[in-house]
Amino acid sequence: MPEYLSPGVYVEEVPSSIKPIVGVSTSTAAFVGIIKGPIQIPEDNPNYDPTKPADANNKPFRTWTFPAPDDDYTKAKQAFDSLADPKVRPPRPTDTSPAGLKAFRAAQENLALAVARSNAGTLADAGKPVLCTTFADFKRSFGDFSTDPDQNKLVHGVFGFFNNEGTRCFVMRYPDLTSLQAPTSLSPLEAIDEISIVAAPGILTRSCRATSLTIVKICRIGWLSLIRRRSPTT
Repeated sequence: MPEYLSPGVYVEEVPSSIKPIVGVSTSTAAFVGIIKGPIQIPEDNPNYDPTKPADANNKPFRTWTFPAPDDDYTKAKQAFDSLADPKVRPPRPTDTSPAGLKAFRAAQENLALAVARSNAGTLADAGKPVLCTTFADFKRSFGDFSTDPDQNKLVHGVFGFFNNEGTRCFVMRYPDLTSLQAPTSLSPLEAIDEISIVAAPGILTRSCRATSLTIVKICRIGWLSLIRRRSPTT
């Protein structure tokens, strides 16, 4: 309580005991999709010259592998170290000629790019649910928009979920459709009580039965294909 040391008129603001009614999530969605393995993610090519004809060495886009191979970082680090003076910090080029400076800057940029790709994330294990509260969480475990058609369907589905004010979901990948159709394919999701619906973006095939998840009729809702809904009796 405040202490008043002299006479006077004081105005004290007291927080109301009535709390506003806010929306609370009562269910959580899960997404399943097919990601076989490493994927190719396109990005802008900074070396593209629009004034020259497009060819194999002059493309507006380039691709990189997610998850990034460890060799990419190792090679970039070795190339940079070979051009840097080990006795100077921060690193400086050993060759200060124009050609040496250009090679040093190129090696420095390649190393920074390799570090960024290495820190982009790693592919989640198949059959293991991953909680995602943002699209950035999803990209760290399943990659960004890619050239892989199966993975791209899952990316578009989860992106649409968060873009339409979704707040949290579980995502699980399978290496192929056969694994998705296995009798125990959704067993890891059945153990998560808050999941009420499982979506397989772009997959329009009937999956198999499960104990606490009942099959519903396959239907299209925009980019979403519903495959199973938790039974109300469970």
